[in-house]
Amino acid sequence: MPAVHPGSTVLVTGVTGYIAAWAAQYLLEDGYKVIGTVRDEQKAKELEQRFSKFEKFSLATVKDLQQEGAFDEVVRRVDGILHIASPFHFDTKDVQKDLVEPAVNGTLNLLKAAAKSKTVSRVVVTSSFAAMMQEHEAPFTFTEETWNKSSSEAIKKDNTNAHHGYLPQRRRQRRPHGTLSRMRHHRSICRSSIPSMSLAHSYIQ
Repeated sequence: MPAVHPGSTVLVTGVTGYIAAWAAQYLLEDGYKVIGTVRDEQKAKELEQRFSKFEKFSLATVKDLQQEGAFDEVVRRVDGILHIASPFHFDTKDVQKDLVEPAVNGTLNLLKAAAKSKTVSRVVVTSSFAAMMQEHEAPFTFTEETWNKSSSEAIKKDNTNAHHGYLPQRRRQRRPHGTLSRMRHHRSICRSSIPSMSLAHSYIQ
């Protein structure tokens, strides 16, 4: 099983987010080099100050997750990837367009870049337990076949409620790595994390 050892370079997407920032900090403390993606470097000034004691932290600007090849250049420089970036906000009148599609397409773009890379040996895609949430009678056993489907139906009825967008966004964001693995063989390991608490940084090891 390929491992990404301390001293290696790890890409952390959406590094200005709460979970991604902590994942980056833990990696830096463990001796990894970290490249964090941001949409606007101006918004990352506070993060740069927070990590100023680490010489192995740098930023890469990816303005549009959905742009074809958006991650190609930065992925060439890394050994492992923590994909945590996913747009979510309440200022939307089109949940499918503003939340779901960017999350899914951004994940696919990143995985395609990883598949072309000669250096990436491990990819971690974080999601949420929300991806598995559904109505059920207790006791109930959750498995990899358990998916939230009701929110996708809810979007069809109300495409303006951001709450409806979060759940299918996380479900569909988690699934593309399986689609990619069927598209082509690649030597890297792709793990998908759906925790109720995040230990994403530990999956890179």
